[in-house]
Amino acid sequence: MFKITHDKGVHITFENGYTVSIQWGPGNYCENYDGEISADGRRECGSKGSDTSVCAAWCPNGKMLQYGDWCDTVGGYMKPAAVLELLNWAASQ
Repeated sequence: MFKITHDKGVHITFENGYTVSIQWGPGNYCENYDGEISADGRRECGSKGSDTSVCAAWCPNGKMLQYGDWCDTVGGYMKPAAVLELLNWAASQ
């Protein structure tokens, strides 16, 4: 399943029930962090994209996960290759 989240990212849920959130809008730990936090600001950042994103993952029961070397339940300033690793990990659980 794919969901657009507040015009600034996506959620991807795999058949195994694991979900990954990938966000690159204002206020997220990515290069758009300082963008305007408004509907227009979110759309603008969502449209222009970002070289980095913040990601989170959770298991089928809704519990957020600490993945890899994350100090918290989110990984900030992730490059596309790191996001792909996370997606592959979640899909393989």
